[in-house]
Amino acid sequence: MATETLSRITGTEMEYCIFVRRLGGESFFPQEGSLLNHAQLAAMLPAGIVTLDTYLSNGGRCYQDVGPHTEYDTPEIASSLVDTVTSEIAGERIVHAILESVKAKKQIADYRLNKRLVDNQGTTCGHHENYSCGTDGITIDKEHLTLLGLHLATRNVWAGAGCLLPQNNRNVFYLSQKIGSLEYDYASSTTNQSKPLVNLRNQQLADKSRFVRVHVTSGDANMSPWAMWMSLGTTSIVLRLIENSIDIGDLATQLDVLSLAKAVNTDPNMTRLYDLTDERRVTAIDIQSMLVDLAYKHADEMMLPEEEARVLREWERVLFDLDIEPLSTIDRVEWIARRQLILGHCNKKHRSCNDERLLDLDKMWDEISPRGIALNKLRTGLWSAWMPDQAAIERAITTPPQNTRAAVRGRFVEKFAGRKGYGVTEWERLDMGNRCIMISDPRVSTTQEF
Repeated sequence: MATETLSRITGTEMEYCIFVRRLGGESFFPQEGSLLNHAQLAAMLPAGIVTLDTYLSNGGRCYQDVGPHTEYDTPEIASSLVDTVTSEIAGERIVHAILESVKAKKQIADYRLNKRLVDNQGTTCGHHENYSCGTDGITIDKEHLTLLGLHLATRNVWAGAGCLLPQNNRNVFYLSQKIGSLEYDYASSTTNQSKPLVNLRNQQLADKSRFVRVHVTSGDANMSPWAMWMSLGTTSIVLRLIENSIDIGDLATQLDVLSLAKAVNTDPNMTRLYDLTDERRVTAIDIQSMLVDLAYKHADEMMLPEEEARVLREWERVLFDLDIEPLSTIDRVEWIARRQLILGHCNKKHRSCNDERLLDLDKMWDEISPRGIALNKLRTGLWSAWMPDQAAIERAITTPPQNTRAAVRGRFVEKFAGRKGYGVTEWERLDMGNRCIMISDPRVSTTQEF
């Protein structure tokens, strides 16, 4: 049995797409790198939270990433997948509050904060998922992560955020925002444009002899809390199948996983057939259903935690619903709801689906602002049953998780913020000037060293 069978530490990273309108200006332009330097960030965080070297007293991190992106990383969370979703939504609130403060101080006239990962020119931001695994169960290479590649290639039938993009003088709807920018099936690249479906970057950020970090970089940034939860839960289940060396049997396709992912991405009817190595022809929903069957068959062997057992039941339900009546999933599946909004707008306004104004409507879907469609309509309506408790979101803004090293980091930041010579130089390294404290076990939440 793999080390991490009973508990899984997870976290997410979000590179926000921010456009600003300068004072006296009329147009919005991409955020400049100088908009939020560290000194400005420290002065503009919400009440109850402080920062030290871009790390926050809630255990997370907010900083200027490569290029013009403000990134928020959740702390390490082991309590539940719901708590990871809660922490990501808390990150939305934090970045929104920072920009509101920038605007209130009249450093900009206005802004657009967005979780969208692709613009009309095809330039992408990133949303990453992190899963802590034991070295006795996972090896970060193509051979051992084949099943993960198959899952990531097909999960967008329910996990995709969807988007409308201009292509050859017409608007094309895609199930996923990120898939179109990928160029490799398996690779270790993360910061250039040659990005993979399965990321093989082996950066543990923990004790290398005991832990590996599976770093998923090809997923969408969802507004649907159900999709956020399910992406984490189903991927953790697939990793458990790998950790326990489960034989995948006939679950292999003649297509490479990148070609499969791109084909799925352009098939909103979900009826396209793909060839398995045993000469069967199946849909993406069929492949996902085969993964579900495999997980059910080996649930006891994997000692599946109760929350992931709920995920498994929900996984089975959504695939059944997609197969029978896709529109019945509008209360969960983001790309279905998004596409229905666009089609409904075309019918109501008697407009062509190639109308340029639909591109502006589509961009409003992911906005973290009063204009945001998913934020202000879906999360308070059809998706409200899946939203985390508001009090829990408020706690996550200021308070670190108490059962991982995020608690140690959060206390360190709270105690030494502003102290010269003190800092957090990496997730597992705390600098006290004359010595360093290593928190290399992400499951240890206490220390006597400060």
